Amino acid sequence: MATLLALGVLEAVWGAVVWAPLDLWRWLLGGTAVGGAAVLALWGLLGPGARRLAGEQAELTATERSALTPAERVEAVNSARQALMQSVTGLVVIVGVVFTAAGLLYTARTLDTTRQGQITDRYTCAMRRPVVSPI
Repeated sequence: MATLLALGVLEAVWGAVVWAPLDLWRWLLGGTAVGGAAVLALWGLLGPGARRLAGEQAELTATERSALTPAERVEAVNSARQALMQSVTGLVVIVGVVFTAAGLLYTARTLDTTRQGQITDRYTCAMRRPVVSPI
């Protein structure tokens, strides 16, 4: 299943980079590739990655299975999955904070540029008005 998903992601990337005749297709294929890569990464983290963090380096032998009860094994894998999901959530929050800060900086620069443009326009209008001398 993971191999088919990886091949689908590669095909979507190829389609977006090489084949796409229109920008719409390019965006659709690129979005599909990003979504598929995210699903593949989550599968890797929550499946084999969690089992490896729980202490399974390879498939358990019969003696290792008898040493652990099924409840202990499930608990170890679930705690590893929980730690991975908390890490991923923390990374998402950090990335969100960075993008929010970048958006605020962009807004502040735009506001400053707009303010300077208004000052320039007001000065230009003031210089164009005819000077009326009091008599």
